[in-house]
Amino acid sequence: MDKCAMPAIAGPPRPICFVRADYAESLYRPRRKWRIVQTQVRETPGITALAYEIRWERPFGVYERFSGVHTPEETAQVIEAVTSDAGFDDLRYVIVDLLGTTGHSFDVTSRAALEVPYAMLIGASYSNPHLQLAFVVTDPQMVQLIELKFARGILPHSGRIFASEQQARDWLGSLSGSFRRPVSES
Repeated sequence: MDKCAMPAIAGPPRPICFVRADYAESLYRPRRKWRIVQTQVRETPGITALAYEIRWERPFGVYERFSGVHTPEETAQVIEAVTSDAGFDDLRYVIVDLLGTTGHSFDVTSRAALEVPYAMLIGASYSNPHLQLAFVVTDPQMVQLIELKFARGILPHSGRIFASEQQARDWLGSLSGSFRRPVSES
């Protein structure tokens, strides 16, 4: 069956398309500059609750803010939420704010344990190789973790570490080129 049908009405023909309800909702939902996609607080015995927030800075960026103990599971959830969004291929930057974290539970002695949360990001880097990562962190333990991820090649995108969000935004603004989608030559 054809997904679009031409109705028999007077005037110029306009197709009526049948699409999934969730897809149609995303097409017609008004977009705001800042949209909170997901905020989650989870209680884990013996570990301070971790909360994270994802804000889309449409059309070219994402701001992720973490607090509490930074865990591989929560990292994987955030990466899945961002990379599975329809706008991921248009992203040019991600700001990861770790100023509110109190530590992490990553096993830094095992490369495999570090790679697991980022497996989806590695695959998604093939569809969007231009993404820049800006980490905002001052805790020495967290800085060491991020430097380790860059040094071992676990993060597939280039990026830097900053002490404040403003420094990260200044760096992103100074990158050569613009955050506009490349124009195809036809």
